[in-house]
Amino acid sequence: HSGMVAWNNPQPDAEICVDMGGSRSVITRRLDGFIDSTVSERGTIWFRPAGVQEGLIDMSEPVPAILHLYLPHSLFLSDNLGEGFYTTAINSLRHEGGFRDPLLAEIAYAIMFELEHETSAGRLLAETLALSLVARLIQNHAGAAPSGMVTPAVGEGLDRRRLARVLDYIEANLEGDLTVARLA
Repeated sequence: HSGMVAWNNPQPDAEICVDMGGSRSVITRRLDGFIDSTVSERGTIWFRPAGVQEGLIDMSEPVPAILHLYLPHSLFLSDNLGEGFYTTAINSLRHEGGFRDPLLAEIAYAIMFELEHETSAGRLLAETLALSLVARLIQNHAGAAPSGMVTPAVGEGLDRRRLARVLDYIEANLEGDLTVARLA
């Protein structure tokens, strides 16, 4: 795309966009009164939290490879992230334009690779990577929790017996429809 994209209705999902190729286009975003402008390069990231009412994105040159990932509110719930994540930290995710985060970019590259070369475990991989995106956004791009930090979850993971059951299930159903919910 090049040119302008505009909307004037609430956007229910958070959105993360990653330049997959590096176009050198100047991207200017106007989102609910916030304005940012960036020269797009491979790995450049833009984040839009859920609830943006109106926006305009202007691209000076064609941008052939931007991966748009929409993150529904349900991914930000403690059922997915575990205990210890304050709602205020999640709600403090802010507009960010034209930033670099090597981990977020690599997660996006892995998702794009899976989209281009689908595998039997693709759905499980995509779900897991989406949760990793959310965790990274909260870790590095959210405001501080009331105590100054996101409280770590209590616990040490699965005991050996449960871990063995999960690994056996994965091995037995590798060609099937694996999801995080089924593994739980």
